[in-house]
Amino acid sequence: MLRNRGRQGLPLNLDAWDGYPENRSRALQAFREYANNVVVLAGDTHSSWAFDLHADDNQIVAVEFGTPSVTSPGFENFLALPEGRLEEATMQASPELKYMRANGRGWVELNVQRDKVRATWHFVSTITDRSYELVSGATLETLAGNPAIRHV
Repeated sequence: MLRNRGRQGLPLNLDAWDGYPENRSRALQAFREYANNVVVLAGDTHSSWAFDLHADDNQIVAVEFGTPSVTSPGFENFLALPEGRLEEATMQASPELKYMRANGRGWVELNVQRDKVRATWHFVSTITDRSYELVSGATLETLAGNPAIRHV
């Protein structure tokens, strides 16, 4: 179903930015005019990712960090693809996507400072046992006045 929507130029996810193109344009224009370090947080996809958010003229005006769910299922329960393959295909289709981990339960930790925001993803090895290992994921940041994602 999603593939057919994409081929027809329709939004893939009506709950996300692509389902609200006019609202998205207005929000990104406001970010450009009134802020210098906007970080949008999202979590409904139950996966981990980071996007540079581009305005209609392709200028980066903000970043978006997506956090995984702690226990709810992610892509691994809906798409029978190896994790690396799904991530590679998604990143190739979305050049503004700078980080993705499709699977994995956990959270993103934000360190918010006046001149930057740093995001570090953390994952647990299991959600079905009281004993687990904590696995650190990527650490990314965005600087005030330069709204683009940088790997740390």
